[in-house]
Amino acid sequence: MKYDNFSLPEFMQESINSYISDIEMELYIRHMTSDLDSTLVKVLFLDVNKISGGIIKFSVCEKSTKKKEKTTPSNHTSLDVYISERYIYLLTKKNNTEKYDISDDFQKFKDAFYYLSAIEKIKLLTTLNTEEEIEYDTIIKKYEGLLRFCYLVEQKCRVLHKTIELTTTDKIIEEVTKNHTQKVTTDIMLSILKQTGVSEATHDKTKIAKLISSITGFSNHTIRQRLTNPDDLTKKSHGQEIDNINRLFKELNMSNHIKYDNT
Repeated sequence: MKYDNFSLPEFMQESINSYISDIEMELYIRHMTSDLDSTLVKVLFLDVNKISGGIIKFSVCEKSTKKKEKTTPSNHTSLDVYISERYIYLLTKKNNTEKYDISDDFQKFKDAFYYLSAIEKIKLLTTLNTEEEIEYDTIIKKYEGLLRFCYLVEQKCRVLHKTIELTTTDKIIEEVTKNHTQKVTTDIMLSILKQTGVSEATHDKTKIAKLISSITGFSNHTIRQRLTNPDDLTKKSHGQEIDNINRLFKELNMSNHIKYDNT
């Protein structure tokens, strides 16, 4: 095969420099994973995530206050570096208290980021960035071949590892851009729906998930998982959020009440 002697970084760089067909990419994936050995496919997926986050680079500009004024690049950064720095900034801004220790939350972010594909990382850019100019169309056009390869590898991993919950942007975005987390928001919506006679026990969970997703913007898939396998909310992770909601329920003379584990 044409690319048998290419290392993974070399092949990924070649997908940027010149056109590689989907068939050639499929053959390379099979070559690198001994004809789709499940363990090797997972390793390949994680390696591709790590490498792509370092080689996808772009310019960042300060947003102009004037609509027609052109901006000039203020720096050149990689996908992983920009997202990590932006996440730290927004997380610190959201939890701006003297007692806040960023280390635990950032470790959770790194654990989730490990399974985040290059395509999901680019989606994440649009949410984490609100203050700078990034030419997303330019990124997609320049790295079209690499993103195609990333997608093919991810699909192979999804097929062979159906039990693996690959990270989506929901898990990361909600920590820094949402006033409420997906779990609590789902429970709130379900509590209100139950008063109308709609519950996960008597109605189609998929339809309920679609309704909640259309209202909240959270992923239909993750909401469906919450409805199927609800775990306990904890005081440490959700206490303040739930207390605020329960107070509003009380002020409106509503009987709804969201519970959490005090431990």
